[in-house]
Amino acid sequence: MKKLLLLVAFCVGLLTNAQTLEEAKKAIEVNDTGTAERTLEKIIQNEPTNHEAYYFISKLYLKKGNFDGCFEMINKAINLSQNNNDYHWIKAKASLRSNSSENDFKTAIDELNFIINNSGLSGKVFATLGFTYYEYAGKFTEQTKINAIISSGNGSVNEVYNEGLKLCELAKLNYQKAIEFDKAKAEDYGYKIKEIDNYIAKLKSKIK
Repeated sequence: MKKLLLLVAFCVGLLTNAQTLEEAKKAIEVNDTGTAERTLEKIIQNEPTNHEAYYFISKLYLKKGNFDGCFEMINKAINLSQNNNDYHWIKAKASLRSNSSENDFKTAIDELNFIINNSGLSGKVFATLGFTYYEYAGKFTEQTKINAIISSGNGSVNEVYNEGLKLCELAKLNYQKAIEFDKAKAEDYGYKIKEIDNYIAKLKSKIK
């Protein structure tokens, strides 16, 4: 009898959390982030393995610019549901928006490639990956990076520019793939490819 009561209580708890999650989603839809956050925190407290709750609260943190909180929550969601492309997408977006180090670009690239390899093929994903490689190329070849390499003696300027060229080529490749999946945005992606080509020419002109 005791086991039956415990099972009933467990099932009721799951049902309650499911209903509460729907309430949190509705609060998010009307931009009531305070209610949504409190509701999601309650779900996590009652059901620490609810990966959806971690996912939705990570989206709230991302919207607020709380990148540390976002990474903490989305990593928990991914640990509980590793093959969910939506979760990896949020982690990629957070990495791009925080944009504080080269590691952020690398994380975004890893997450986007995971989505692609996990059958998440779309123009949006390929375009975002192209954007990431291009932004990374700019970060990698900026003057402060070059100055640091020169002063440390751990490489040459030409090596920096050549690495930037490789990143630009990867950016182009992914924008070209984006066009294959999203013909409606072919013109927009084509402009980005031209922009990358101009940057490639600029880098090549600096190589001695």
